[in-house]
Amino acid sequence: MVGACDDADGRPLSYPGSPAIAQALLRPQDRIALSEAHPEERQKLIAALGHDARLSIVDTDGYIALNAYVPPKERRGLVLIDPPYESPDEIDRVEDGLRKALGKWPRGTYLLWRPIKDDRADRRFLRSVADFGVAGILRIEIDVGAIPPGPHSPDPLRRTGLLFINPPYPLYAEARLLTPYLTKLLTRAPGAGCVSEWLTPPA
Repeated sequence: MVGACDDADGRPLSYPGSPAIAQALLRPQDRIALSEAHPEERQKLIAALGHDARLSIVDTDGYIALNAYVPPKERRGLVLIDPPYESPDEIDRVEDGLRKALGKWPRGTYLLWRPIKDDRADRRFLRSVADFGVAGILRIEIDVGAIPPGPHSPDPLRRTGLLFINPPYPLYAEARLLTPYLTKLLTRAPGAGCVSEWLTPPA
């Protein structure tokens, strides 16, 4: 369920995407800075979200914007890193961008989405992030099972994950309850499972 995009029975009419969900949750005093480097996609984003004074949508590479926007003027904030993972060096850019941002704003809350296609590469990435020396990195993953390839999806994504750096205190307990429920709801084939654990324990 995604709130305003649901019908009267709670069924989603459309999936709004993370910017629209975040906008719907904004309080009057909050603000969001969005980065979209593709001109056409940026115009679609502006059209979809309307002219909201609490939003800024810049046409800057996300990693450049990440370095420019942290730390924010507010004491608290969330950085959402949701790359397209289209370039071969994307995961290296994610790692480098996170390291630099944490150097400037170590107490910020960071949320990273990642597809998990190669176990060895993912383990290497997790080791690298753990070596940042940051206490309190929460690892959440869902595996929907071994989906057979189809004509429209020759390489379907079965496993995906989130990394929360400096997550809100209640999130670990909530994730332990919600992740198995979501896994059961989303399972499409045998071999499904989930992970909700600390990559590095909180201080």
